[in-house]
Amino acid sequence: MTSSNKKKRAKAATFAKAKLRVGKTPQKPANHTNTSFKSRTIVLATQSLSLRAPETTSQFLHHLSLLSHHASQTRRDSLSFLTTHLRHVTIPSATILPKLAPLILDPNDAVRTQLLVLLKEFRPAEARLQMPLLMLHVWSAMSHIEPGVRRDSTEFLGWALQVAPEETMANGGWEKGLRALAGCLEGRAVGKQLRVVEEFLVIGAGGGEEGGERSERGVRGGLHWSAEVHLCRAGVEAYRYLGLFVGGGGDSVEDAEGRRRWCYENKSGKEVVGRLRGLLVGLTKEGGEVGRTAGKVLAVLERAIEMKGEGV
Repeated sequence: MTSSNKKKRAKAATFAKAKLRVGKTPQKPANHTNTSFKSRTIVLATQSLSLRAPETTSQFLHHLSLLSHHASQTRRDSLSFLTTHLRHVTIPSATILPKLAPLILDPNDAVRTQLLVLLKEFRPAEARLQMPLLMLHVWSAMSHIEPGVRRDSTEFLGWALQVAPEETMANGGWEKGLRALAGCLEGRAVGKQLRVVEEFLVIGAGGGEEGGERSERGVRGGLHWSAEVHLCRAGVEAYRYLGLFVGGGGDSVEDAEGRRRWCYENKSGKEVVGRLRGLLVGLTKEGGEVGRTAGKVLAVLERAIEMKGEGV
């Protein structure tokens, strides 16, 4: 065989298409390089050889930073972690609560539910200091365009009334609350919302079943009621009971008597109460649990502001 025939045959073999057969491994190309290797250890760039786990405080701060994460599942899981470890850290509530306040407006139902569970873990004294900021978000949630946010806003208002009733009513909270609650009742009212309305009326203006208004001056824990003023409150609101400040707006009313008077003497108060009363009268006609609860709340409203039998 001549040299030229060998070259032709080698060239033809180079460009010949290999036949693939079932069960047989195809032949590897001539320029194949074996890159496989065997190792007994795995090395990671961020592997830590420390036997100490991250401290709870650092983890707590990490999850606190995740509350603004775009994923709702991440926000909910972070709130769950904060709830579990809240009493295991020494981070002040002044650092935690401002991060939680915007989540009152969170569009995800599970996030808002977990947030309420976490807020209930705070002591009343801790929540009172941040209540002005929290109430700004509560009032905003009660007029939110999202129905779910409006529905759950009354849950946060109910919590605020339990832990800090005076701070909830401060800074025009009485007028804001009545207007916001009337707006919530215009939608689909449920028993929980009506019970919050009742609690708001009893705390703000009296009128509970016991009769008479809730006393704000007396002995509390063995101390005169004014001791709390000097311990934890500051500003003109703490000394309004002396009668040194006079105003005509709803934001200047800071005691039960003044709130009732605002409802039947002030033009805005008459309009708000009339709107709320009309909604409650309409709900009493629905019957069932909602109707019974609405009738009870209507009776509380009439006792609280002494409007029974009078037109508004």
